[in-house]
Order: sequence, then structure tokens, then C-alpha cells
Amino acid sequence: MTDEDRALLDSLAAQYGEIAPFEVPGFGLVVIKSPEFGDFDRLVDKLAKSDKNTSASSAMREFALSCVVHPERSKAKEILQKKPALVAKLGARAQELAGADIEELGKD
Repeated sequence: MTDEDRALLDSLAAQYGEIAPFEVPGFGLVVIKSPEFGDFDRLVDKLAKSDKNTSASSAMREFALSCVVHPERSKAKEILQKKPALVAKLGARAQELAGADIEELGKD
């Protein structure tokens, strides 16, 4: 990671709080933040209503893109076109940033 990348991550962390950076070979850094409540709400609603007209994958792609803070949205879409499985990784990590990884106390 370059000094420029570190400075970018520091700046994004100052602006958004907890972030998650990913180094995508051939494309560089992709950085996500925790989703807003409305973004998460839309994901759950779309997954619950998915049918032949709306797919779970498009719902997850929209959710993942809503969390990307670097690079700009058009570049992020380009990356996801070339690396479509990255959507699952970004979406899963965004859910963790939103609290999905919090463990229940006393659970064995």
C-alpha cells in the first residue's frame, strides 16, 4: 500500500468512521463504509420481494454500491462488471460494518 493510499484511507475514515478497504488486482482500492439504515432497509425489502422481476443479485449489487466511498460510482460499477463476485464480498462486509457480526453475550 502506498503512502497516497494510506492518506486516502485516513481521510475516508475521518469522514465515514469505520471503513473496509479492498485491493482489487488490476483496479486498485475499493473502499466501503457502513450502510445507512435506508440502504439496509431497501436490501432486506428487495430480498424479501425478489421474484422474476427483481433478483437477489441486483439487490445485493445496489446495496454494495451504496456503501462504496472509493472509487467514484461509475468506476466502482466498471470494477463490479469485471469482478462480479466482489459484490458478495462487499455486501457481506458492509453487513458486518452495520452490526451483523455482533455476537450475543453468553452464547456458547
